[in-house]
Amino acid sequence: MKQNILKTVTIASALMISGAAFSASAGERLRVNVPFSFMVGNTQFAAGDYRIEQADNGVLTVKGAKTSAMILTTPSDVAKIGTTGLYFTNSNSHAYLTSVQVEGTPARELPSNTTVKVTMASAK
Repeated sequence: MKQNILKTVTIASALMISGAAFSASAGERLRVNVPFSFMVGNTQFAAGDYRIEQADNGVLTVKGAKTSAMILTTPSDVAKIGTTGLYFTNSNSHAYLTSVQVEGTPARELPSNTTVKVTMASAK
């Protein structure tokens, strides 16, 4: 695990936050310009403008002109700088969105870039 962490390079997000609207009941919403291509889970996004929405239940939605994805986040146990921003990790020639920080709220972590299958079954 430590070797994997050492192999990745955290890119402090030098993103332009073009505006942010916050609402306690609706979660957080950001408009960002990401100047490089990136991955959210297994979905690839081109460089460009995106709307990031964080629901109160931890679901993060990333919406662009051509691509969108939803992913479940967890509260971060790593202290981040208190300013609003996105954090990326560079791994396997891709930048992966790893967390979202909105000033005044705890950072939210995205799952690692591994695939996890969850099978649902009904209980009788």
